[in-house]
Amino acid sequence: MDESISTLHIYGPAAYHDAVWIVGTTDALQRLRDALTAALATESVSRPTFFTNDGEGFHVNIVLESEAGMDEYCVPYTADYARPIEDRFSARWPKKSP
Repeated sequence: MDESISTLHIYGPAAYHDAVWIVGTTDALQRLRDALTAALATESVSRPTFFTNDGEGFHVNIVLESEAGMDEYCVPYTADYARPIEDRFSARWPKKSP
């Protein structure tokens, strides 16, 4: 794959206390850093585009949220057993979208 493409993989936690992995090329990690900085500075949504190593593109939605507002989101776990019952049956993931 062309090194100029921003290849980024984000592996979310399956359950509580699992590690989150962010793995990317130098360009991708710098772009992610810049998008985080922009979201903090402007208090708006940042949506940079990245690619996985198979060439498929995706957006990373970066949203600045208050501590109280975080309660409106589902927990980010990917394993069903780690998500609250109400999230499994009635909530969107994330419950609140930008």
